[in-house]
Amino acid sequence: MKRVFLVAALLAVTSCASNSGSMSKAKILPREAVASALRDEGLAPPRAVAGEWKQITKGKVVGATALATVGALFGGDRIWIGAGPRKDVPMEGYADLDEGGEVWSNDEKALFDDPALAMAEAVKRLARERGVRVDPVSRYSIVANAAVWRLDYDRMSGTDDYRVHYGIHTTVSDGGTVVQNSYCEGASQVKRSLGDWLANDRVEIRKAATAIGSRCADHWFEELGLSSMVVTEDSVRAIEQGVLQ
Repeated sequence: MKRVFLVAALLAVTSCASNSGSMSKAKILPREAVASALRDEGLAPPRAVAGEWKQITKGKVVGATALATVGALFGGDRIWIGAGPRKDVPMEGYADLDEGGEVWSNDEKALFDDPALAMAEAVKRLARERGVRVDPVSRYSIVANAAVWRLDYDRMSGTDDYRVHYGIHTTVSDGGTVVQNSYCEGASQVKRSLGDWLANDRVEIRKAATAIGSRCADHWFEELGLSSMVVTEDSVRAIEQGVLQ
């Protein structure tokens, strides 16, 4: 009975949200059209929405499982706690985050503590070489949103098996209309103990966030076919006038 009520409530909330005028309009365009528009019209300074950082630790899971087990025992259910792998390999695989690209100087390798903030800055820095000028008055804008940003473990047994997981949702808008969506996800190739990730003011997490930002910026440009500089009359003129920043 509770499940029926919950489904009905969710449907009601969804219906209300879809009927409200607060939702962004969307008119998804072919990637080639978006790329051409960005080359011609430029891109407003990239923006970002920081994610909610989460730490999924073994201690927390064990504690939550113990509480759930007590409840299940009183309810007559059975719970099995496995020590095998908890997560599937991310769709885009494990990322070598030691390769931060050429976006950051050596002093900037741990500049950001959130990958969406890093991606916004990386897009701004890479735009020039990809043939897109950053123009404050452009009607085209990009927002990077860290939908997934967490430290999580692979299996209950073992110690050095924590990875950072990320998922950045990126939207390009023409005025108030979304014209392109992109998603960049993965997890760190390297595994460390919880203590090593959190040591020295979380420097390894900040390094990962900064590297993820440049990685996802590259991913976004590649999806649009802007992985290399395309020379046009407009881009040459913009370079000569010093508009590209």
